[in-house]
Amino acid sequence: MIDGVPEAIRILHDAGYKVIIVSNQPGVAKKHMSNKTFEAIRCRLIDELSKTNSFIDAEFYCLHHPQAVVPDLKEVCDCRKPKPGLLIKA
Repeated sequence: MIDGVPEAIRILHDAGYKVIIVSNQPGVAKKHMSNKTFEAIRCRLIDELSKTNSFIDAEFYCLHHPQAVVPDLKEVCDCRKPKPGLLIKA
């Protein structure tokens, strides 16, 4: 974890903001990692933050990619940035 991130998240929460992740993550679609590995990375982030009494309010990920190797994830979608689908959902 980058130094200062948990503290920055706490400062945002203390100021009344929600901290939300909105991210393109095509690694699963391109077979750079398995879905299990992606979930393990997510869980580790949450676990590491919880050790510092910090947390993420919500997470939104787009796993799609137009050139995906995984057929179910090969898609031109509205949730992949720069399109606003995930931001609207968040």
